[in-house]
Amino acid sequence: MKYTLRDINEEDFSFWCKIDKKNFKKYYRELKNNEYVKNFIKNKMENRLLIKKIIIVEGKRVGVYVFHFEPNKVFFINELNILKKYQNKGIGKSIIKEQLEENHNRGMMTLLTVFKTNNAIEFYKKMGFVVYDDRENHYILKHI
Repeated sequence: MKYTLRDINEEDFSFWCKIDKKNFKKYYRELKNNEYVKNFIKNKMENRLLIKKIIIVEGKRVGVYVFHFEPNKVFFINELNILKKYQNKGIGKSIIKEQLEENHNRGMMTLLTVFKTNNAIEFYKKMGFVVYDDRENHYILKHI
């Protein structure tokens, strides 16, 4: 499925909140600390260092792609969040594949974070990621 990316704008924040709530509700519930969850969501949406993109398919917002650059040539994927209706259609795979190729050409390491109970771990492993760091609620994965 063809997609485009564009910078997120103020009108997109309600969409981001909606998709975040729908797709991550299960994982936030597992954290059991409501204040932590509120601060986590607020920080990721307000963080000025993050590059936030809206994923567009056929003129519709279908997801959010968020990343940032760290020192020492590290590219960090903070979030790849796609509406359920558009999952398993190759969008996420294409985004990751293109990003990995770009990062490889730049000589950059690629890391991402994923909740430990998220089925997407298998998707990322198929894309060549391995567990790099084990945190309390999530893994940091590294592309090899």
